Amino acid sequence: TQFRGVGENPPKQNLSKIVPDLSTFLKFLPLGLRSALLGVFIGALPGTGGDVAALLAYDQAKRTTRNPETPFGQGAYEGIVAPETANKGAIGGAFIPMLTLGIPGESVTAVLMGGLIIQGLTPGPDLFVGETAKMTYTFFAGFVLTQFAMLGIGLLGCRIFAQISRLSDAILIPAVSVLCVVGSYAIHKNFLDVVIMMIFGVLGYLLRKFDLNNAAVVLALILGPIGEKGLRRSLALSKGSPAILFSTPVCWVLIVLCIFGILSPIFMNRMEKMSMEKAGEQ
Repeated sequence: TQFRGVGENPPKQNLSKIVPDLSTFLKFLPLGLRSALLGVFIGALPGTGGDVAALLAYDQAKRTTRNPETPFGQGAYEGIVAPETANKGAIGGAFIPMLTLGIPGESVTAVLMGGLIIQGLTPGPDLFVGETAKMTYTFFAGFVLTQFAMLGIGLLGCRIFAQISRLSDAILIPAVSVLCVVGSYAIHKNFLDVVIMMIFGVLGYLLRKFDLNNAAVVLALILGPIGEKGLRRSLALSKGSPAILFSTPVCWVLIVLCIFGILSPIFMNRMEKMSMEKAGEQ
């Protein structure tokens, strides 16, 4: 691996390079809308958050988008549009269970729910009626204004943020490694966490080396404990009978979706081969 020099200048930023032109915007608008809707759906599931939404959107874009000129990992627009729109959509989706049911979708909404409770506002259906409705909709208006503020900060501060590219990989890699070790140890103050972090670091390197989907491992680590907890709760309610997992139409819909998700790589590979064969015939 070649390290970047400390003295290398970052690419100069100007508004025309940051804000896409109208044709580029319209070209990737369908992908952005699909990814945003996926983010809203994932964000509405308690315990998931923007990281899961971004990984799923990136994976779906990589599977469905055909752009041979600029593949993923080499500057494809789709690799930015999909995860970023899904990440932002997940934030709004996380407010659905938090405001209506009092169940925070992730850490940010948990903090906001605590702020609402401190102000005497209990999350639930009552937030949208009576005197509390005024506060709730003011809350929504504040988030709309926040988006414009974030856009302004991003446009004005991009030159400053780009200065990070002046640092050499010889400086960044040791700094990130130290922070990973300190962060892993600081959570429980247990050196075993550092060992586990290193093991998964090696695992991530091997997944990247053999061109495997490392997003699947990340999703399994995030969603696995949630699924196990739900399974134990269901078996406790049914006194150990697995029949409860097949008792309602919702269960069957989820089972079908799981089967479809497992088999989708096979279908996608076949579709890709068929499209390549048709392109070869033409």
